[in-house]
Amino acid sequence: MTNKYIDIASQYVDKPIGDIKELNGGHINQSLLISAGRSKYVLQCLNPVILTEQLRNLESNYRTYKAACEAAFRVGDSSPCKWECPEWITDRSGQFFHKDAEGKTWRLYRYIHGDVLTRGEPYEAGLGLGRIHRILKNCDISDIHPVFPNLHNLKHYYGEFLAIKDAGSERDKELDDAVARSIDEMLSLPALTNSVIHGDAKVSNMIARNGRVVGLIDLDTIMVGSVYDDIADCMRSCCMDEYYNPDNDKIAAMLRGYTEGSGTLITPDMDDIIRQNLAKNKFMLGIRYYTDYLTGNKYFKEANPGDNLKKARRLILGK
Repeated sequence: MTNKYIDIASQYVDKPIGDIKELNGGHINQSLLISAGRSKYVLQCLNPVILTEQLRNLESNYRTYKAACEAAFRVGDSSPCKWECPEWITDRSGQFFHKDAEGKTWRLYRYIHGDVLTRGEPYEAGLGLGRIHRILKNCDISDIHPVFPNLHNLKHYYGEFLAIKDAGSERDKELDDAVARSIDEMLSLPALTNSVIHGDAKVSNMIARNGRVVGLIDLDTIMVGSVYDDIADCMRSCCMDEYYNPDNDKIAAMLRGYTEGSGTLITPDMDDIIRQNLAKNKFMLGIRYYTDYLTGNKYFKEANPGDNLKKARRLILGK
């Protein structure tokens, strides 16, 4: 097993490959921390649902984001922290993506030293999200092509849920009833698509140094969408308890940080829209976890059997 990873990593780096260990935390891609000489890299096997056309979009979005980061620092950044943009490495053929003998797609990027921001630092999470939104304003919307076009499309995920005929796992009647009760209200909430967003702006995708966010990873979800969806995703990940009940003090702290990082004042009307998006995104993610549970856990990795159902129940039922 290890020799396989050494062979793949050697397609990208000429130095002898040393230690290899699994990186935990990702729900979608398999990630490995690779040591080569004095350098460290992240070797990642992409989820097989990403097709060739989507890989082209992924590369294009990465180049656009990298250019936006460089533009932001050419004009100056008043933050005391440098903003880190992941540096992808090309393989021996000059490509970012490498296909192995099994047909799996891999990529490698330099490891960014830092810590994952904890859930207890909502102000810093908001500050970091505000900074990336300020950077993303340098991206031309026409240059962004989503890898996962339905990422925030509740109608799409509800359609997948309805299409389940023969579930591989036992259905949860309480969840089924809750979905039926709430779906019309959730579908009626407006969807705004006028900004370039990260798409999965949770704290586990934020890299911190000395308690301050210095970058976001998992850029595969960059898309044109609503900044409110990003704010709601961030809020869900750092301003709620384990059953996804909101903590208003943490929400206020996160929004103060966001205002400082983005330069955008959150008005009462905007606060209402954010909270509506928070409710919708919780519900939508719950449907995604429930659908994945019913169809064999093919998308979200489970640390323990039953995790996806448990997350669906907490997101939709609050228990």
